[in-house]
Amino acid sequence: MATVGYCSNYGTCSTANAKDVVDLKSNRDHCPICGMALHPIADLEPLLVAAAANRSSANAAPAPETSKNGRVPVPETNGRVSVPETNGHTTLAETNGHATLAEAPVSEPPPTPELPRTPRTEHFSDPDPVPETVAPARAPAAPAPSRPAITLPAMSVPTISLPKNALIGAAVAGLIVIAAVVWMLVPRSASGAVAFRLCGSDALQGQLGFDLVQGFLRSAGGSNVATSPFSGGEATVSADLSSGSERIAIRSGGSAAAYAQIADGSCQVAIAGRPPTGEELAKIRARYAGAPGGFTRGVASDGIVVVVNPLNRVGRLSLDAVRRIFTGAETSWSKFGGENVPIAVIAPNDGSDVFDQFGTRVLHGASLTGSAKHLASLPAVSTAVAHDRNAVGVVTFSDSSPAKVVALETPSHGYVAPSVLSIGTTYPLSEHFGLYAPTGSGNAVADRFVAYLASDEAQSAIGNAGFVPSSR
Repeated sequence: MATVGYCSNYGTCSTANAKDVVDLKSNRDHCPICGMALHPIADLEPLLVAAAANRSSANAAPAPETSKNGRVPVPETNGRVSVPETNGHTTLAETNGHATLAEAPVSEPPPTPELPRTPRTEHFSDPDPVPETVAPARAPAAPAPSRPAITLPAMSVPTISLPKNALIGAAVAGLIVIAAVVWMLVPRSASGAVAFRLCGSDALQGQLGFDLVQGFLRSAGGSNVATSPFSGGEATVSADLSSGSERIAIRSGGSAAAYAQIADGSCQVAIAGRPPTGEELAKIRARYAGAPGGFTRGVASDGIVVVVNPLNRVGRLSLDAVRRIFTGAETSWSKFGGENVPIAVIAPNDGSDVFDQFGTRVLHGASLTGSAKHLASLPAVSTAVAHDRNAVGVVTFSDSSPAKVVALETPSHGYVAPSVLSIGTTYPLSEHFGLYAPTGSGNAVADRFVAYLASDEAQSAIGNAGFVPSSR
């Protein structure tokens, strides 16, 4: 049984243009004219023989047209192979790019089968062509019984109609699922009442307050410790404990605000930069009769420092020079060994413990220059100074980075730079923070936090935050 192929190199190859079929042999898979790879059509001979037999028996159909080389041309129809059924043979047809098998009734002999025209790019050598062998005709096969073509039914998606009550139930179930997912994604400690509030100096707005509260919760076995940033002067730290979720709030409005919050009951523990005044103590004792008149104990020490831009050549100043700079009496850095550029003063907002003590101990009650720029936090002051080559600011030593700290002159020790060794000893502007916790508050969590502040772990946290731990 022969196997034939066709060439698709139309317009260039005479074999392709004539639509001639070519025998495929073991050593021939290319067009003998152009060398283009042939497209095989396997086992086509039975169909060609059957078609020839039908034409001979009918003797009514005209003789097929032949090409120059005597071969039977194959008509083209859209480049698809269409081999119709003749005398019970299988019909191969193309419908929308998919092959369809069908059984067709006996009919008059159809046209000669068409051959596909899929282009190819492989080229081979061109050996001598082999003459085509024409198979002898044979009697037509007996007609096969007619059967209807196999047709697949059209597919459709059924419409599902739900009762109104079922739709409502599905919607409610969906809302429940969404609520459950949201509840799982949002930390549970971010909601609910706080166990207690820690308030006090604006130094708490830095690392110290967060480190102390986080350490306390972890020491109690807390996990999933999370913090929220300061918003409206308050931040929170939360954790999951065996007894449930615990949440503690931190406020950093300054010592005056802290004592006012102790008096109105909105704050239970304070870490302040000074003891309460007589007026503040009277208001606190109106709520807590046994409230102490001063610090329960010391917590940490820090230094009030003057900072300049890291590119500023000025590295040390006397306290008198600092006073003249911040009051506006001197306005050029050239007076202190710097460049001949104007001085830009930056300071924390009024109410800050740092600025209150700086005003008392350095400015001696004089007003800050009217050109000074005020910022809400100590870290913001340090950052602004570090980005302004002409700037000078006042902050704490623990919040001085990334600005440059200036050494200050002392009466007996010369110029002293702030450090963990000089703060509280030789540095002239040290600041001491103390714990204030009124007795009888009835808050067990706050009482445990007060006890935690005396631990070695808490003292290490104080040192890591840039403060000098106070002796217990």
